[in-house]
Amino acid sequence: MGMSSEEERALSPRDEEWPEAEKAEKLARGAALKWASGVFYRPEKLEGLGQYRSRETQRNSSIQSRLKSTVQSYLEGVGAGLEQLRSAAQEVQSVCQDLGAARWALLDSADRFQGLQQMRALMAEHVQLASVVQVLPQLFSAHYNILSVCTTTYHQALTSHLQDILREDLDKQALFLLLEWALRVYHSPEMMGHPDLIPEVDVSALGPLMSPELVDQTERKYVVKVKASVLEWLQRTLEVEFKEWFREEEPERDHQGFFQSALPVIVMQMLSENIRVASLITDSLQQKVYTMALEELEAFLCRLREALVQCGKEHQKDRTVPKYYVSYLLAMLNNNLALSSSVSSLHPDAARREVPASLRAALDRTQKKTCQLLLEELLLDLQRCPVWLGQMACGPQSADQQGP
Repeated sequence: MGMSSEEERALSPRDEEWPEAEKAEKLARGAALKWASGVFYRPEKLEGLGQYRSRETQRNSSIQSRLKSTVQSYLEGVGAGLEQLRSAAQEVQSVCQDLGAARWALLDSADRFQGLQQMRALMAEHVQLASVVQVLPQLFSAHYNILSVCTTTYHQALTSHLQDILREDLDKQALFLLLEWALRVYHSPEMMGHPDLIPEVDVSALGPLMSPELVDQTERKYVVKVKASVLEWLQRTLEVEFKEWFREEEPERDHQGFFQSALPVIVMQMLSENIRVASLITDSLQQKVYTMALEELEAFLCRLREALVQCGKEHQKDRTVPKYYVSYLLAMLNNNLALSSSVSSLHPDAARREVPASLRAALDRTQKKTCQLLLEELLLDLQRCPVWLGQMACGPQSADQQGP
């Protein structure tokens, strides 16, 4: 039986696109006709046509069931694979962040190693001087007091040399090592407090290697260098956080199922580590770094609010971007709460862990800005339901006004 012109037009694109399918269909039809003509070549054989039809129907049903089962199994496998890829992508991202932190730590370690090399050379010179000091009394009589003279000369030379070094633009590692050596190592039992030197020389009469004014000046230089490093770290953290908001995935969740990100942990670890390192030198340096850390955290919160506003503007242009806008706003609310609850732990004195009013205000402003953006988004969603809004505007109806 021939096909109509409409059927030919409908099939012609497929035939042009899949000539092999047409050929296979013709071969299948030919094989089927050949088989049927061989089986039903006599009229009495037609009585079994119903049985053949039933058997072939069951066979087709069985084949289709197996195909469906195979396809379903394949789709489940694909779904599981996609979930594993998604999990792996999150782990890779976490590893990348850890590698970035490790990279900066290695760079800091490299700078510190260079400083240690210089200190090692200085210590070698000191050992040589110590050997000379041991020999000088077997050479001069006691009334010359040669050890005191040499020690005083050595002390004055070091004082002058340190002042020359501090005129240079030293990095934070060099400043840290200089302060550590001058305030900790120099008066330790390994150097001026050595048991063999104390009976011969009154070390206390030498005075400090660095005057209090010079120590304060050097500590302030160190804080300036640390501040630049902290600023760079915080800026990188904010850039990564901003990119996270535009991901095609929801933010991470904590053990209670609330949205969150790694921002509070990264910020607090960075600030607390710098405060801890400063405590190895003097309490005054620790207090200076602590004050700087709070100031930088306050400035960071200001930049964070600006980033939130920028994200909100991008969302107003296209409400599908970011895809999980509300989820990341909720994560930011939780992040801000985490910062608010942990910032007091930065204070060196456990008995005085109050948060400055300016920082508390900055945290409150960040919380309010995030809530504002969230409420604006919810209002836009509610505007899609004008009937419901009309009911809300009119207030609840009385019992006789309500329908049955």
